Amino acid sequence: MNKTQVLYRDCTENCRSVSHGDVISAAITKRCISDLELCSYLNYICTNCESVKDSVGRTALHLAASCGRIELVRWLVKIRNANINLKDEESGYTPLHRSLFYGKIHVAVELMKLGANSSIYDMDSLTAVEHVTKDGHKPLDCYSGNLYTWGLNNNNSLGSFSSRTIPESLDIFHKRYPEARVQQVCIDKFHSLIISTDGDAYSCGHGLGGRLGLGTEQTVVVPTKIDFQSSEKLYVLKASIARDHCLFLTYDGRGDTVLYSCGSNKYKVLGLSPAPEKVLIPRKIKKTFQQSVDGISTGRFHSAVWTSSALYTWGLNAGQLGHEPISGNYFVNVPKQVKVINAENCSIKQVASSDGAIAIMNVKGDIYVLHEYQCRKIASKLLNVVDIAVIGGNLNTSSDKDLKNELAKELKVLVRTNVGNLLLWQESDQQLCRCIFSIPRTIVVHQMTININEVLFVTDFGEAFRGVIKPRKKKTLLEKKNAFHNFLVREECVTIKLSKFPRIHRGISIVSDPRGEDYCVIQASPYNQDLHQDIPPTGDLKKCLSVLLEDANEEDNIHDVQIKIGSNVFPAHKYVLAHSSQILQNLFQDESELILKDVNVDLFEQMLLFMYTGDCDLLLVGKCPERFRKYCAGYSDSKENEDNLSTNNKNEKKRNPSKIL
Repeated sequence: MNKTQVLYRDCTENCRSVSHGDVISAAITKRCISDLELCSYLNYICTNCESVKDSVGRTALHLAASCGRIELVRWLVKIRNANINLKDEESGYTPLHRSLFYGKIHVAVELMKLGANSSIYDMDSLTAVEHVTKDGHKPLDCYSGNLYTWGLNNNNSLGSFSSRTIPESLDIFHKRYPEARVQQVCIDKFHSLIISTDGDAYSCGHGLGGRLGLGTEQTVVVPTKIDFQSSEKLYVLKASIARDHCLFLTYDGRGDTVLYSCGSNKYKVLGLSPAPEKVLIPRKIKKTFQQSVDGISTGRFHSAVWTSSALYTWGLNAGQLGHEPISGNYFVNVPKQVKVINAENCSIKQVASSDGAIAIMNVKGDIYVLHEYQCRKIASKLLNVVDIAVIGGNLNTSSDKDLKNELAKELKVLVRTNVGNLLLWQESDQQLCRCIFSIPRTIVVHQMTININEVLFVTDFGEAFRGVIKPRKKKTLLEKKNAFHNFLVREECVTIKLSKFPRIHRGISIVSDPRGEDYCVIQASPYNQDLHQDIPPTGDLKKCLSVLLEDANEEDNIHDVQIKIGSNVFPAHKYVLAHSSQILQNLFQDESELILKDVNVDLFEQMLLFMYTGDCDLLLVGKCPERFRKYCAGYSDSKENEDNLSTNNKNEKKRNPSKIL
């Protein structure tokens, strides 16, 4: 009995032979065998050919999808009933994953027609479609885009639609203002605010108290442009909203920063003097600051602005303003400098607010929290911190009767570093801990925020996640050990259980209301020119294409056409050649092999190099290479003629390839 007979004997419908799987995988990768022949061979080689796996856990359908064998894919799924959604054991890829990974788009389309599930995750928690977007351009350098919203929308704060469970484009805004590109969006319980790159502000939701700034207290369900009724053009730089009011940081015609506010002034949050009951149209805050205002921040009971050297707060002083309480008067009507924050020698970098606290970060990496009438320092010298967010905090219930019904919320401060890591400080666990995620791959956070229930962020690849903070198991003193090196220990970190938002692939920023009921994401437009800023420079692109051509061989799975000239074979890529030559594009059609006659091999090789890189040896300045001299006019095999030819060409500055060809 020969070796082949021993290998394939006793094969049943329940065959699990790894040897059979390896033979099937090897056969499918052979380019010289047609799909029809493979169907016959697989049916002969193994009774269970659609299910056996090779040594790395791949089935015949995985290999067929990888190699672009569409007829074999149809046969395996329709006739052999192969599992179309089975993951391989190598990377957790389904056949759909593998078809897109190897660029076999026609197979991917066929698999989806046959019922492939496009929402299955691989070992890196990526779907098949996300692999395609992940290889695209990162939206890191984009600062504006289109608005996507979802949530309960109980108060029409997201427009006129009903609740949504998945992100969808806010068409009601983009159709009304087609030229507007969103650079900032703010959401709270009763309304939302949109800032465009043109410096315009739009609002919608319940208008009670004038929180919309539209001159009315009626409900407005379609985002509408705010008219500041200024004598000169105003450019809105930033905005911040709380439940009942809005604060705007603008540039006027002279280039000076000017503050505007609108909404209910029940808690003296508008910064106006004399204090009105409410403001329906944004009104200018006349307070003069010593320096230009760098940023603004709001909570339900307060407002805050900061310059590089000072922080100013006003509103209900229930412990979060940084001012000493005054018996019988808990209100600060106009912006007042916080004395406990000495920023003269250390500039303020970022300020964030919740209803019950204000967090401050300076350029030295120190982080403070104004809370319960004290200034608490929670971190020192974190030089790599670039952003902070805060939620929760308890207020002095005796400062206002409305606070007696407010539920206590734990104070949490979220910090983002310049390398995309998250750190979390919680009032119940008063130390800044590194956050680790439940997804088993590296995640680089690009922008983040926090609400009462969860952490929200977008990654450098434009993905959007929500995360639930898990309680940290604290180490006892006996468990702590001194070590020469400080490694990342899971028990010393905060675990965040992540889930991904669908349909978000080019996310720039994400926000939510404080309770986590309504969400907005700004997504870069796929046609945005900013997305193409990371295209490699011409020199690098030329080198990459040269390597692509040089590494092409008959055994790889990347090239899709072979050009034969006599006994010479040139593996190449249809897209590159068709882009350079209309004649070659017409010759290709669906053929994977092209035979050319009466074509010089040496010159065709140079032409191929020119198509890929825009350069070749024939265009080099200087002496003509030896192998091309025989194509020059007047060439003779004699040494004398060769020397004469070299002398005549010695002073030639640049060769004309058209003469040689």
